[in-house]
Amino acid sequence: MPAVTRLTTSGAVRDLALSPGGGLLVYAFRVGSQESLRVRELATKKDSELLPAGSSFHGLTFSNDGSRVYLVRSEPSDPGFKHLYAIPVTGGEARKLVADVDSPVSFSPDGGQIVYEHCLQPKNDIDLTIAKPDGTLVRRLATLHDASGFLFQPGPAWSPDGRSVALSALTTSEDPRWILYLVSTKDGSVQRILESKGDFGRPVWTGSTALVLPHLDPESNTRQLWSVSVASGKTRPLTGDSDDYDWALSATRDTRLLATIAIHRTANVWSALTDAPADAQQTTHSGISTFDVAEMFDGKLLVMDAEGSPWTMVGDGSQWSRFADVDHADWLTICGRYVVLVRDQPGTPELVRFDPDGSHRTRIAAGNMWAPACTADGSTLYYVTVQQPQAIWKVSTEGGVPLKLTNVLGNQVADRLAVSPDGRRLAYIYTQYGHIPSEGRHLAIISTEGGAVLLTRSVPGDIGNLHWAPSGKELQYVRPTSGDSNVWAEGVDSGRRRQLTNFTSGQIFGFNWSNDNKRLLMSRGEIATDAVLITNK
Repeated sequence: MPAVTRLTTSGAVRDLALSPGGGLLVYAFRVGSQESLRVRELATKKDSELLPAGSSFHGLTFSNDGSRVYLVRSEPSDPGFKHLYAIPVTGGEARKLVADVDSPVSFSPDGGQIVYEHCLQPKNDIDLTIAKPDGTLVRRLATLHDASGFLFQPGPAWSPDGRSVALSALTTSEDPRWILYLVSTKDGSVQRILESKGDFGRPVWTGSTALVLPHLDPESNTRQLWSVSVASGKTRPLTGDSDDYDWALSATRDTRLLATIAIHRTANVWSALTDAPADAQQTTHSGISTFDVAEMFDGKLLVMDAEGSPWTMVGDGSQWSRFADVDHADWLTICGRYVVLVRDQPGTPELVRFDPDGSHRTRIAAGNMWAPACTADGSTLYYVTVQQPQAIWKVSTEGGVPLKLTNVLGNQVADRLAVSPDGRRLAYIYTQYGHIPSEGRHLAIISTEGGAVLLTRSVPGDIGNLHWAPSGKELQYVRPTSGDSNVWAEGVDSGRRRQLTNFTSGQIFGFNWSNDNKRLLMSRGEIATDAVLITNK
């Protein structure tokens, strides 16, 4: 196995790129809810700032001669809308080159062209696009069909011989999976190299016949670096350590050094009284990270671990027990006396119902879906289908044929659905692409009877985990601020916002109210992300 050296200990690295000669590392550094751009001399470990803190970075690449850094950066009002910039590695002004870019760039071997991806919302298509390094002479090389534009793409990699570009994308089919593609630069023909339920990160060429890329193992639910033969599609693990690696991957010109980001996640259950939400106390100390929490009808807490497995415990964090023999699940939803999850493995995702003791697993619906929400009486489930145009569906908790309620506004649902306490209104956040500059994110409230639009308005681009307040007069969500994230409330009619919790560090991954609405239950912790250097012997 190759040697792994940790380059940073801040826990705040968000993206990175190695210079072609290996002397410099440029990286995005989290500063509160913003990110700055830094460059490090690896020999001296000296850092300097290229760009002050601002909106997030999503793709960093050195030019072939190492003189410039190409970066993709978000619109402040909409994390999903990004532009390509270039800045001298010695500092100066970042020059905007291309609007609406959805991946890092890669350079041709002679440095005379760049290639990047552009998602064609609201279609499920991605254009692989070639341009000059100054952003001019843009042309489409190929189009990937049935490819999800919901994510910022891992990025393409131009082969050393100049003949092809490697890239990966998630399909939007009923059985979604990741595809590693090879695209000919001569005629734009597309070849599939590899398929997996586990995601593929940014690829790096090692010669003209093999690739290295981060790959999520669906069984262990951890991401390591893998080597892939382009000709045969055969794979072998390059790393096998205890770290979990990010999508970001960069290499020196000779590919003897690789840089990526190691991720370490911790999360625990916290609880606060409704009349004192700023005075929260940690409940669990078990060492098992819990990334969602809700109270079941019998008063026990149900939590989800990092592998997507559900556990129960009592309110003081004791008496842990496996809820059901299920993993790779998400979207924990309490629905009356039932527990509902979305399970993604294997095959087609399914909306699954369990009895209170974890027995009688029952499929309610299947398809490429996410973001379920349940009425307070437990009678009806709502969910979103991923295929464009995205649509909201409803189905009885007892089963039956799902019925389409309405198409979503805009192009995509950006967060979970939320059903009002009286069951008459459904709220969600949506994005509207296709306009430059971006129109940002919006809140929609619709009727659960027919889907009529009751309200729309702009909301901050960084909010998530949408819920209704028990009163039905406010919506609540998680919003990051300077170095922390907190639960906020927004008046349905007034739009007035107020902060409920008062954490000064850490992240909130999920929250729910107790059954009696007297306690706010939260999953919160840290995601530490640090740059590592891998010697590819």
